Amino acid sequence: MGALDAVTGVWHFADADRKLAVHFVSFLEPLRRAYPDERLLLVLDNASTHHAKGVKRWLEKHPQVEMLLLPKYSGHPFNPVERLWGLMKETVAANRLAGRIEALTEVARRFFREEIGLHPVPLPEAA
Repeated sequence: MGALDAVTGVWHFADADRKLAVHFVSFLEPLRRAYPDERLLLVLDNASTHHAKGVKRWLEKHPQVEMLLLPKYSGHPFNPVERLWGLMKETVAANRLAGRIEALTEVARRFFREEIGLHPVPLPEAA
């Protein structure tokens, strides 16, 4: 999971074994704490995890966090995070054999911690 701060370019990320709502909520909590006095507008794809009852309950308890769901299949032009996933895949996973999933996971974590820098991809222009 990842979130790109559109103002500062800071990249927040976490990984989990599966894409479950409980993992998404566990990602949202430190993200909320990173911006304690600010309204957070999260622009997300339409993954089923984002619609889960547990996520909705968490959002009700944290009104400073709001989700804006993009249309299905809106793709890279409207979602800079999708471009980051593509950059990670190209750099870390494409045409490479890590041997074990744990090794590949660690290389991906290192990529997000150390290699992407600020604003590694251009943000979409405001309409």
